[in-house]
Amino acid sequence: MTEVADVTFIIPHLIGRDSLGVMLESIRTQTILPKAVLVCSVTDPRLQGWGNGARAWNTMLPAVRTEWIATANDDDRLLPNHVEACVPFFGTADVIYTWDQERRLPCIDCAQWPTVGGLYRRLCEGNFITYAFLRRSRVLEVGGWDPMVPQATSFPDWDLFLRLAKTGARFKCVPVGTYVYSGSHHDN
Repeated sequence: MTEVADVTFIIPHLIGRDSLGVMLESIRTQTILPKAVLVCSVTDPRLQGWGNGARAWNTMLPAVRTEWIATANDDDRLLPNHVEACVPFFGTADVIYTWDQERRLPCIDCAQWPTVGGLYRRLCEGNFITYAFLRRSRVLEVGGWDPMVPQATSFPDWDLFLRLAKTGARFKCVPVGTYVYSGSHHDN
């Protein structure tokens, strides 16, 4: 019998992307399965344009009944160890993230992200995290994802991480490759 983790994957499915099946299959083949998977088909014109992922994630948030949320994009792929690598840290963190399979995305490993100073300024300069497990109560505490984040300065997921850091959320980087990111790998 396969172990099941107290996590719900939430996936916005954007118009023009035909790789949702690849993402769903990569979730199905996890060594530890999630309790639920929610997909929001982003065909509603109110969910289109910049911030559509944030709007879709926020739309799905009230339906999440698990303690943990795992965001996913419909054009990426998870390796079978994605959930398994993070489950051991569910009791000691609020945000848990990993590396892409070739460590192409730089990550900052610190239990408590700074909210002032040089490292904080560095964190504000770029989106270091792509895939994360988020404690649902913490996401609700900061109001979810902000779809109005200016495209030129940030991404809604990165903005969420920075807002969570300001509330004292505990971050854990698991230095293991657990996903294939389409932004650096175009063979998904």
